[in-house]
Amino acid sequence: MREMLRVRKGMIKRILQVLLIVVIFYFLARNLYLNWNKIVKYDWNINYYFLTYSFLLLIVGSFLIALGWNLILRVLGGRLGCKRALKIFFITDLAKYVPGKVWTIVGKVYLCAKEGIPIAKTSASVVIQPLIQVIAGILIFLLSLPFWTKTNDFMNQLYFFLPLIPLGLIVLHPPIMTKLLNFVLTRLKQKPIELNIKYRDILLILLLWCGLWILTGIASYFLIISIYSFPVSQLPVVIGIFSIAGISQFLTPSGIGVLEGVLTVLLGLYVPVHIAIFIALLVRVWKTVTELVCVAITAKF
Repeated sequence: MREMLRVRKGMIKRILQVLLIVVIFYFLARNLYLNWNKIVKYDWNINYYFLTYSFLLLIVGSFLIALGWNLILRVLGGRLGCKRALKIFFITDLAKYVPGKVWTIVGKVYLCAKEGIPIAKTSASVVIQPLIQVIAGILIFLLSLPFWTKTNDFMNQLYFFLPLIPLGLIVLHPPIMTKLLNFVLTRLKQKPIELNIKYRDILLILLLWCGLWILTGIASYFLIISIYSFPVSQLPVVIGIFSIAGISQFLTPSGIGVLEGVLTVLLGLYVPVHIAIFIALLVRVWKTVTELVCVAITAKF
């Protein structure tokens, strides 16, 4: 009976996630249709230099993210060579496009186990990484808010979330994070572990991920200005937008739809809606191409 309820609950959750994606893309497609004349008449003067800069920065950022995961694994006591870590990270990361984010975790656990790394350490690393990634992204987003010149009443209320910054730092304290981590591991049917990690190391990794969000924002800024004029003074805003949009991807198994929706809404505060939609869709394509290139580069490692 419990198994049937669990399966039914999983099916309902999956259906709701699919409906969310469908609804978001419906409104994106509808807005594209209504603004199609503006898109056709727009002077698409693409700056290929900026487009190249964007692509190269995304590649660098992707490699640093993979190495960041390996750093967490090393801090936890798992020894994995950089080349092997890059290959495992990028190959298993493609599994996020399969419904259910668990496949990325399963893939890393399986491949790392073949390298002699205990399952518990790998499981801990793949849980700690998104936790630090989310907290760092929220931190960068909140710090970018003072630079936002065009906001609505909802955005203005976000200033009340600034106290989340110290709260996030508290959550990352080893004893507290250990309890959260073991709760997740229990849900994944893994044995609880005791983290042998210093708070100083966690803060350094958090700082690294803050830098990675900034790098992603800069790469995204080059992508935007390759097709649309956008003042460099708004770079902090772009970094904030892409940070919170990146975090929003955790709402669905692959992040498809949510990323585009958040980017369209927030970029729409600064650029015409049809341009915002086009940029959001272009980001998805650019992101997928980058991931495939990273897999191709590391395939022979």
